[in-house]
Parts: sequence; C-alpha cells; structure tokens
Amino acid sequence: MKRTVFCAALLLAAGCSSPKKNRTVDPLRVETIVAAPSADVGAAVYVGAIEEESSAALSFPVAGTVARTFADEGRRVGKGHLLAELDPTSARRTFEAAEAALNQAKDACARLKQLYDAESLPEIKWVEAQTRLRQAEAAFGIAKKNLEDCSLYAPFSGVVGQRRISAGETALPGVPVLALTASATKLVAEDIMRHLRFAEPHILRSSFARPNLSYSVRRTDDKNGQLLRLVRNVPGTGIVYVRTREGTEQIADLLRQEGTTAAAYHGGLGHAERSLRQEEWLSGKTRVMVATNAFGMGIDKADVRFVVHYAMCDSLESYYQEAGRAGRDSQRAYALLLVASDDSDRIARRFEQEFPPLEKIKEIYERICSYLQIGIGDGGEASFLFNIHDFCARERLYSGTVTSALKLLQQNGYMTLTDAQENPARVMFCVSRDELYKLRVQRDELDHFIRTLLRLYNGVFTEFRPIDEGELATWSGYTVQRVKELLKRLWQLRVIRYIPSNRSPILFMNEERLPRADLYIAPETYKRRQELMRERFEQMIAYAANEQECRSAVLERYFGEENPAPCGVCDICLARKRAAKAAAREAGTAPGTAHPGAAGDAPGSESALREKLLACLARSPADPHRLAAELACPPERLAEAVRELLGEGAVRTFADGRIALFSGPDGPDKAK
Repeated sequence: MKRTVFCAALLLAAGCSSPKKNRTVDPLRVETIVAAPSADVGAAVYVGAIEEESSAALSFPVAGTVARTFADEGRRVGKGHLLAELDPTSARRTFEAAEAALNQAKDACARLKQLYDAESLPEIKWVEAQTRLRQAEAAFGIAKKNLEDCSLYAPFSGVVGQRRISAGETALPGVPVLALTASATKLVAEDIMRHLRFAEPHILRSSFARPNLSYSVRRTDDKNGQLLRLVRNVPGTGIVYVRTREGTEQIADLLRQEGTTAAAYHGGLGHAERSLRQEEWLSGKTRVMVATNAFGMGIDKADVRFVVHYAMCDSLESYYQEAGRAGRDSQRAYALLLVASDDSDRIARRFEQEFPPLEKIKEIYERICSYLQIGIGDGGEASFLFNIHDFCARERLYSGTVTSALKLLQQNGYMTLTDAQENPARVMFCVSRDELYKLRVQRDELDHFIRTLLRLYNGVFTEFRPIDEGELATWSGYTVQRVKELLKRLWQLRVIRYIPSNRSPILFMNEERLPRADLYIAPETYKRRQELMRERFEQMIAYAANEQECRSAVLERYFGEENPAPCGVCDICLARKRAAKAAAREAGTAPGTAHPGAAGDAPGSESALREKLLACLARSPADPHRLAAELACPPERLAEAVRELLGEGAVRTFADGRIALFSGPDGPDKAK
C-alpha cells in the first residue's frame, strides 16, 4: 500500500513540475540471448487457437438514444458494472403514468369491492373493474421493465472487446433469436426464419403426437344428434367450435335444453361478457363452451375431455390447434369432427367466395372508400371506425369475401384493419409544438388540459397513442364527460386527431385513396395466396375423407414428422383392432383351431366374457370382486378383459376402484 501511494505522489509531482529542456539519453545496451532446449527441462509444442472462456454480444432490449457510455474497448469491467445508459426521460414518464393508472385502478377496485360485497353492484361491473386492474398491473410491469432496460450491465467480469455505439447514437433492440409457435409446417417455419432474418437457423421441434387424444370423424347429416350423444357419453368439460356467431347461440341453447350448462362465445360479445363466460367455464360453472375461433389463443384448461368441430376448419393447422385443447392433463380425451354429406361442396363454395378475383378486390376497395366517404387523393394516414358487418349488410356482400379482399389490400400496403376488440381512445397532435404553444396562449381554457395531456402521454406528435379518459379526468380535475368534450373540441380545431374508445375495428389508410385504374395488386402475391389456401382446403377435405390411415399419423406427417407410428386410439386404429379381434375369433371357431385363451376354455369364451362384462357395466358401475363373482370367472381373466376395454376407451375406472361403462364418441349412450 505504501508503494502505491509513493508512486502516485511521484506521478503527481511529475505532472505539476515545470517544463524542462529536452536532453539526449544514451541508448540502452541490449544483449541477445538465444534460448536452447535443455535436457533437464521437458518441452512440448501445441498448435491451437486461444479463445475466451465466455463471451456475450450485448444490446439494449429497448430502442432509444444512448445518453452515456462507461466502458471503452480494452477496459476490464466487473460483473454488474454499468456499461451504457439510454436517455430514460420517455421511459420514466411512461412509468410514472402507468404507476398513477395502477393506483387509480386499485382505488376504484377497493371502492367497488364494498358495493359488490353488499350485493349493490352487478357482477359484470365488478368483472370490468377487475379487468381494468389487471390491465393496469400489466401496463405498470411493462413500463417498469422498459425503464430498467435503459441501463446495460455486464453479465460477468471480463474485458470489453468491441464497442459499436457511442453517446448520441440511436440504439435498436437486439435482433430476434427465438421464435415459438404451437404448430408450424416446414414451409411456415422457413418463412418465419426468413422474416426474422435468422443468420444460422436452427429448429427445435417436439413431437406432434398426442397419445391420449383420440381423433374421430363422424359422417352424418344429424350433427345435433351426434353432438348430444357425445356430451351424454363423455363426462367432463368440453368445447364445441362452430363457424358463425348465430351458430354458437343456437347450439348453446340446444345443449341447455338437454340439461347441459353451456355458454356461447364469439367476437360480438363485449370484453367483460367474454371474460365472465370464460371464467365460468374455467371454474367449472359452465360445462360446455360453444365458440367461434375467437375462443382460441391463450385458452388453457387441463381437464378438457372433448373438443367437437361442428364444421370443418379451413386448414389442418387450425384443426390441430383447436383440437389440441383437449386432454392437456394427459388423460384420455376426444377430438370429434362432424362432417355432413354436403360439407365438401360448402367448402368449395366458401373457397370461391373467400378468394375473389382481382377486379372484385378493386371493386371492394372502391366501395369501402365510398362507405367511409373518402375522396380520391384523400385519407392518407387517416383512421376510421369500420364495422365490417354493417358494411357487408349495406353493400350486400359476403363477409368472407370482404375479409379476404382486406387481407390482400393490407399485404399490398393500401389499408390495414384491426381486430374487433375493446379499443382505447387514441390521440395524435397534427400541429407543431410552436403552433400548439400559440394556441395555449390564445385559449387559456385549453392550456391546463393540453399540459395534462402532454405530461401523461409521450410520442403524441409522431403517432397515435392510446389514452385513458378516466386517467385524464383524474389528473386534470375534470369529469370524464368534460374530458371527452375537450378532446372533441381540440379535434374540431384541427389540433389533434381523436378516436374515441370503441369496440369496432379500426381501418387505417396507409396512403391516400387511389383511382381504380391505379390500384395495383401484385399478381404473384395473389396467386401464391390462392395456391396456399386451395392446398389447405384440399388437405382438410382429404383428412375428413380418410378411412385408411391413422389420423394422428396424418397430422404428424403434415407437420413434417417422418414415419409416424399409429396412435392406437383414433377411430381408424380402434376399427382395425376390432376387425383383427373379430377375425381372430372367427379363426378360433374353425375346426381344429385352438383358442388363444386358457386351456379347457370353450371356443369364443373371451368374446362371451367381454359381452357379459359390458352388459353388467351397462346396468351400473361395479367393483372387480363383484364382477368376478357375478361372471363366475377367474380374476386373472377378468383383469385381462378389463385392460383390453380400457385400452379401447370402452370403460373407465373411479378412484374407489369401481369400473364403469365409458363409451367414446362412437359408442352407445351411457346408461343413466
């Protein structure tokens, strides 16, 4: 320690001394020594490359402007050392606003809880308050994480090898390194990696096999009867997928009339109502959820025993994802597809309707612009509330045709339609900061509100930002109604663009309206989408028509697995097992053929035992001891028969050991 202090003193003294004249120093004499191997010392020569034990390419998780850097190239840093910082101003403001919104949501929930406990508040209002609280908590968590991500720390001790950015430069988030998808074909996986610009793509894929899930296809013109049959035979909760909103309500009514608790779920319901119905289904209050494909991503209930598709999906990807919501607890579950005799023709017509010709797409573009009252040359970067169902009703167009046309128009960069959801109010200033300052000086009644708006929300001069009218009311001291009036006033003055909160989809015009002759749809894009859709439709039809190959194997091969093994539990595998057993029984009754059962058993006794066992269980569940006594057979033979029936899904067992008839989708109705 003394040496260190002494050296520092010398350096300080040298730095403070007065300049001296240069003097010539005699060169040092260097003696050359030639190293030679010694007999006393072992020597070895190794060829290789020296590499670091560990390395990391660091980047900010969020975008922003670099405010400071604290580590130059070649500098040694310790673990947790601060390397660089982004300008945290915007992130801190967002965090403070999110924190205020969270506190407001907590206070509102606390007040409404008292009313709810006193049974003075409708349940749907309580659900809405809880939903707003969860949304505020999520927004707060995101804002907190974004603020923390403005600082970059060393993950371990080491030396800075290369610094590629300096203060004042814009830092972009790290490039994507991982993409996750529930179901993707080889083509889709390659497309994902291409769009994410993977330098060295690697695919980690788990098996698509679901050994506990029994896939079945039932061809019938009485879909309602088949559905009721399954619901009676298979206990537990389930999902029924239908194509239309009206269909969900009709099927739910049918099930309720048969004594089954059921609810409809579709995009036409409010957010709070959808949340309430979903919670009741997850908690077990509702047994069957009848839904459109809006009831999809994020739904996770372990004990779903059956999923029924009332109509064919547009693709095997959709079918696999939706059917896969059954049996996530690894217990036996059923996925049933109902197919009517005219379903193939309906799919063909739907394909024609949902993939219009290019001229039809241009016509729909013109009619949408006229519906929204957008003139040629107007509407660029503007947004409009767009109720697609109202538009289709007025223009007498099929909604699938309009939806497909909008997708193609979006792919070609003309317009973008959001999903129907609870859309928050959105605001964007359309004047400069200088013009806004002049307005605040001239109109004192607007100054306080504008300052509150700017303090709570950043980025409102460059893009639409979601706002909360209730939050604005809290911070400004106005009522919510007054806040909405002020926002509309600023909109009328052409100071802001204001989109009130709504449930309708929003249509964004990416550029001004073009004349019909100037509207260009890339033929290659159109043709490619047409080919892909036709291929998916045909694969779905082929799956439904298949009567030879294991259904699970068909799905596995579709997603790229080679040589999949038969599942043994789908309708085709079970039919093969029954046919093989029937053939074995017939062979066993032939003259001179020994029966595969125990010695001394009469030919066909195994078949007779199965029939007697099923007849007993059809009357009521029973324990193995009672069954063995009633059937007068050795316990070993009874156990073997029960194991076979369990494997076929014909019987099930209770926790107390009793055995009961458990028919699958194709079996007889269970005795009540």
